[in-house]
Amino acid sequence: AQSMVNAFAEEPVVGVVNAPNLTLAQMPELKPWVMLAERLGSLCAQVLEGQVRSVSVELTGSVLAPSESLCSASCLVGIFGTVTGEQLNLISAPAFAREREINVSHAFSTEPCAYSALLKLTVETTKATHVLSGSVFGPRQVRVVQFDEHHLEFDPSGYLFIYKSIDKPGVLSRVSGLLGEEDINIGSAVTSTCNSNKEVVNVFAVGKKVEAATLKRAAALPDVANVRLVHLF
Repeated sequence: AQSMVNAFAEEPVVGVVNAPNLTLAQMPELKPWVMLAERLGSLCAQVLEGQVRSVSVELTGSVLAPSESLCSASCLVGIFGTVTGEQLNLISAPAFAREREINVSHAFSTEPCAYSALLKLTVETTKATHVLSGSVFGPRQVRVVQFDEHHLEFDPSGYLFIYKSIDKPGVLSRVSGLLGEEDINIGSAVTSTCNSNKEVVNVFAVGKKVEAATLKRAAALPDVANVRLVHLF
């Protein structure tokens, strides 16, 4: 217990399994990456279907070289903290995964990358595989830059209204019009690149919770699918 107190007080942590993660998490240059990893995990947990079978984390960039285990554990905190509603941490989240025989892996990549540093999270469930990637710009600006096969850029915070649609005129205005009818303000709207099926991912930062009935109405609109409301703290 004292070790956890030391961690929160940003003092050295000793005598605990996974203590290196707690110590690394105190490093200023890694704090935004820990935040990003947790939010990627939570985002994935809120859009996935089925039971989690495996979690893989791949890191690129010299700033992340010492933090494979830390970023992996942080992703697990986001995933399983969201799934269970429990307050997990860098020690209990990996233990939670081990107890349930969920395969967890992490690796450092030296392959060329469009970003100076990148965190890629892949989660396989009994129904699908999801891939999310993120990066940090400036001192603390965390951004999601990949959602499955789609490339985009958005701030993973607050209420996010996320849906897939066919890339054609009128779809965006129908969805935004529906939200407007419900007095839901759209702070920002991001549309991803288009895949081979002319599908895009749309992410609206909205000012308040979107009720289930509204989500159902949105999902019934033509050329709209996979409507989700995500809440990231």
